[in-house]
Amino acid sequence: MQKWEYLRAESSRKISAFGSVAEWEPVVDLAGLGDSGWELVSVVPVATLHGEYHAITDQIIFYLKRPKE
Repeated sequence: MQKWEYLRAESSRKISAFGSVAEWEPVVDLAGLGDSGWELVSVVPVATLHGEYHAITDQIIFYLKRPKE
């Protein structure tokens, strides 16, 4: 039976009280991870409520897997 190892990578950005948005940090190198044998399994956006009715995605979580050797 195939065994897997898993990796969780995150990227986030700061959002000011006025709604201005910074760049994503760190930038996740999905191509580089793919070259290392990692396969993207899932992407989960996480949003934070700003104001009463306005949510902004300020974090992205990437789940990856690759066969154990």
